[in-house]
Amino acid sequence: MDMQSSTNSKKIVLITGCSSGIGAALAREFLAQGFHVIATARRVDALSELTALGATTIALDVGNDDSVERAKEAVATLTGGKLDILINNAGMSEGHSPGSDIAIPNVQAMFNTNVFGPMRMVKAFTPMLVAAGDGRIANLGSVTGTMAYPFASVYASTKGSLHSWNDAIRVELAPLGIKVINLCTGGVKTNIASQAPPRVLPEDSFYKSIEQQILKIRRETVESDAMPAADYAKQVVAAVTRKQPPLWLWAGTSSWKIWFITTFMPRWFMDVTWTKRFGLAALSERVALKKVL
Repeated sequence: MDMQSSTNSKKIVLITGCSSGIGAALAREFLAQGFHVIATARRVDALSELTALGATTIALDVGNDDSVERAKEAVATLTGGKLDILINNAGMSEGHSPGSDIAIPNVQAMFNTNVFGPMRMVKAFTPMLVAAGDGRIANLGSVTGTMAYPFASVYASTKGSLHSWNDAIRVELAPLGIKVINLCTGGVKTNIASQAPPRVLPEDSFYKSIEQQILKIRRETVESDAMPAADYAKQVVAAVTRKQPPLWLWAGTSSWKIWFITTFMPRWFMDVTWTKRFGLAALSERVALKKVL
């Protein structure tokens, strides 16, 4: 692997959100490839398995400025001020929120973690990545950031924002010797959706009558034939550590299908598809009937 060195001078990778899922899988794969892994999560006790495997663990809440600053100081002391790879993985999902029913505090919390979190981390750790000489940043994007689907508008908008920011900083940081990779992630078996706080649509929601259909299709969309996190991690580690990593890595179930659709198909194609899948055509008929009556 291009970035791997001798065991006496291991390359150092910092990964956010390692308590489970993709973050934990990435930590295990980097450890297997001989890296010094600094695994982080809001609660260090959630990282005991990675500690046993040899990872260094640090408490970190990417949504909190002071926590990021403390982590920066801890990493600088630990590594002598150098960091080879930063993986911005920490994120949060949402329930099934129509755009007309969203709770703004929940929106703010999601942007604080999914968008402002990686921004905080890049701001804090860029000097260490520069000092390493060939630094890498990988940001965990999502295919939903390129093809948003109904009732996941907030999550999709955080990932779309992350993609745009990723593309901009990739060009900005290149003269400093840092390579930036957008991980455009498809279906991966994680518990991010199940960890989203359960939310019930308000009784006066326009979509209350199809709530169970929304839940069913969202669950199928997220979980259907999802790639094991360990397989996804192997693809990411192989790509990020190449001499010339890809600008965007499409990985996970259906990622290339979505690339094809968003590249070659007209936008109305998925509008029609989602309308049918979520039962919105039937809802439209009921709304029209009420107006007539």
